[in-house]
Amino acid sequence: SGDLSAMVEANLSQMMHSFSGDRIVEFEPYGQDDEDQAQLESDVVAHYVMDANPGFLNFLTCIKDALTVRNGLIKGRVEEYSTTRVREYIDVEPEAYAEMMVKPGVTIEEIAYRPSERYLKVRETKKQKKLCLEPVPPENFVYFRNWHTLDLQHIPICGERHVITRSDMISVWKF
Repeated sequence: SGDLSAMVEANLSQMMHSFSGDRIVEFEPYGQDDEDQAQLESDVVAHYVMDANPGFLNFLTCIKDALTVRNGLIKGRVEEYSTTRVREYIDVEPEAYAEMMVKPGVTIEEIAYRPSERYLKVRETKKQKKLCLEPVPPENFVYFRNWHTLDLQHIPICGERHVITRSDMISVWKF
């Protein structure tokens, strides 16, 4: 109804002011020696929640869902991907070849190496991870049938329902 929508929007505008600043969370240090670590943790959480993900929009969606249907949910997942690039090196000394083939966290595959010309061409593959935070639509949230409270803290099982078209299954998963 219109009056419910107006109240939700009015409350939402007041609540979202808390998420518009630089600090969405502040970790408290245990002692004087822990102040730098607490500051670092506060900065890291703010970066991954607000900058690396659309944090403001995620919170906006989640809080609006909580005000209208009593539960606002955000899921977190880690997405793994790899980046590959081909690099060419000129004037590679034979003594430096072994050092160039080892980099921490990178798989290096030799494409071409000509010691007489001091030429090296390699393919570097680096595996990376990215934290993804996304709101869960309430209509896609499924939970244990006999759970009769709004508190989800100790729920035995819950999940997100996905409806995928046949063409997406064929193109993405090769079914």
